[in-house]
Amino acid sequence: MPQNCAAQLGVEQQLVDGRRITDGETLKIVTMVYAGYINKNIVAQLQAKGCNAIGLCGADGNVFNLIKGVLIPFSDRAGMEGTSIDYGFVGDCDYVNTSFLARPFGR
Repeated sequence: MPQNCAAQLGVEQQLVDGRRITDGETLKIVTMVYAGYINKNIVAQLQAKGCNAIGLCGADGNVFNLIKGVLIPFSDRAGMEGTSIDYGFVGDCDYVNTSFLARPFGR
């Protein structure tokens, strides 16, 4: 879905082996799609089934602390030895702020 949105907005997407390189413009689109459209649709579907729900994203309450991903070396491709790919705003989750998540539930 982010790829379709990016195409509609005229933002070129770069993929390497099916993995998106997330630059600043792509990060805006991914956030808009996942934290906005998809998040709120999930909440609406839950509400329609009688489940009171809220939708958060990882930026809300510093829920996730991420460490930027390292450059990924290509060592097994002909002509690509010694080359690394920087996937941009992509990383690994180092910490989940569970105390923030527990607050709405009185814990």
